[in-house]
Amino acid sequence: MSALLDTEKPLSRQSIRERIPGAYSENDESFRRTFERDKDELRSLGIPISLHTVPGTHPPVDGYQILKGDYEADHPMLDADEIAALHLASNLFHLSGEDTESIFYKMGGVLQENKSALSEIPTEVL
Repeated sequence: MSALLDTEKPLSRQSIRERIPGAYSENDESFRRTFERDKDELRSLGIPISLHTVPGTHPPVDGYQILKGDYEADHPMLDADEIAALHLASNLFHLSGEDTESIFYKMGGVLQENKSALSEIPTEVL
């Protein structure tokens, strides 16, 4: 998500793949499927992904971008206490079976090394 937010121009799939090393498979078909799944997931969360032609490409290449104005308009603003509560919860609790490292990485976050959760919540309960 941060790769699409922190860009002045639309990024091609290949550019996104290069900007997020290790997030996608080297196999082109696997990369394509994972990329499409990630786009669908972001859209299902209400994050608008714009599709435009990457400037200066011949033949034209599709590029992706999250326009800050579109994203921030519907994004809830959290106050300092709410942000602190979310940060605390993310450090104290872990959803078993969930790849939280991947989720935080794709969202542009960084997890602290060697931090163990206070509690583990089984995902079957949720």
